[in-house]
Amino acid sequence: MDFDEPFPSAPVRYAFDNDDSDVENEVEPNSHPINVNLTCALSQPITLLVGMQGPGSAYIEALNCSTQHIGDINDCPILQISEDVLCIPLKKKVERDQVQAMAKSIVGLSKLKSIVILDSLAGADYISNTRNVNPPFLRVLQSSNTQILIGDQLEPPNMIQDLTAALISYCEIHDIPGYVLLSLQESYLGKHIVTIETVDAYVDGLKKIDIARLGYDKSKVYIDEQPQHRLYL
Repeated sequence: MDFDEPFPSAPVRYAFDNDDSDVENEVEPNSHPINVNLTCALSQPITLLVGMQGPGSAYIEALNCSTQHIGDINDCPILQISEDVLCIPLKKKVERDQVQAMAKSIVGLSKLKSIVILDSLAGADYISNTRNVNPPFLRVLQSSNTQILIGDQLEPPNMIQDLTAALISYCEIHDIPGYVLLSLQESYLGKHIVTIETVDAYVDGLKKIDIARLGYDKSKVYIDEQPQHRLYL
């Protein structure tokens, strides 16, 4: 291995730590089973877009392309955009004791071409030398087998964790191209919120990934009853 050759991002095991066992796909003994229901068979490798609770799931739910509801995973819809692109908006946080089981269920849906994860960075926790960081603001983590940098990489000592870490680790171990797009998320009165600016941050990153066009309808993100069109989580 040529140690002078740069990775697209820091090697995954050093870029973050999810605080779980190093045994791949180990399921916590007290975890509840993951309910997966698919109404059709998936016959070819897919690109999987997973939106984590918050701006990630909000982006997928606001897609302006047609989607077909083909199943559910723990009451979250599995949406098909085309024969080889699936989306899962996770409206609820996956608890830590469910992370490994959920990750195993997600990657077991079909043979994978790539995984794209839409997640967020809490503004109060983000560490950067850049002053006055405001949405839209995007940082990226990529598995080491991706060939092209699609954005500014997440800087140490910032970390990802839980389901996002489990999925990108799976990509690294199994040599599957994996991307984590992290949008800076604001808070208001101590609550994380979704704004148009937060969701907008994903657009440039997704344009650089070779998958179906994934524009979104901003009107589906607005909640007019909330001040400044903000959706409280």
